[in-house]
Amino acid sequence: MARLPRLCLADTLTYVRQYAVEGLNVFDLAEVCDLFLQMLSDTVVEHQVALHAYALTPGRFDLLLTPNEANAVARLLQSLGRRFVRDYNQRLQRQGVLWRQRYRSTLVDPEWGLVCSRYIDTLPCRLGLAESPEHYLWCSASAWLGEPNLRLRLTPLNAYWALANTPYERQSAYRHCLEQGLTPQQVQRLDAAVEKSWPLAEPPWLNQLQARSVRRLEPLRRGRPTKR
Repeated sequence: MARLPRLCLADTLTYVRQYAVEGLNVFDLAEVCDLFLQMLSDTVVEHQVALHAYALTPGRFDLLLTPNEANAVARLLQSLGRRFVRDYNQRLQRQGVLWRQRYRSTLVDPEWGLVCSRYIDTLPCRLGLAESPEHYLWCSASAWLGEPNLRLRLTPLNAYWALANTPYERQSAYRHCLEQGLTPQQVQRLDAAVEKSWPLAEPPWLNQLQARSVRRLEPLRRGRPTKR
């Protein structure tokens, strides 16, 4: 069966995930993480993409973005990948690709935006890399908990602004969200949406999205079509 084209729309929340090739821990050195984040900082500005959340874990990176143009995410990742792979290979004196196949991505209902942000910021804890999100240096959690992020500029989600009226109250509310964690059902549904490139959405928003997209947004029912 032919692969469906990517879902990419302007001004629409987009979740991106990229895996390293099998057995390669790309982000296990601080200097490599710093290099990647500096390049990410440059490319989001260059391609006019808002960055809401990120996490670098040894074998992958996860990003939550809103592009200004439909193809901006693809251009950003192409540019970022080309620059980072070249510098990474030079630094570690290696050759070859870093990433496993093409990146995963999906469009996200605003109702799921904060869930995606929490998923990304708590990912290091679920992988056993940190005891609390704010103590992990290579994710966006600390920025939303009141610590200045000197590595790159982040854009708050509307759902983050809606948590409370003052910065301190928003930080406190987001901390509570992180401590509360996600349900297994939320994690499973988010992972399935990203891996299979079906929108992470509730029916009302999915219907609105279908009006903007020529691509099918839900999997076909299994089995043969019903005879007319």
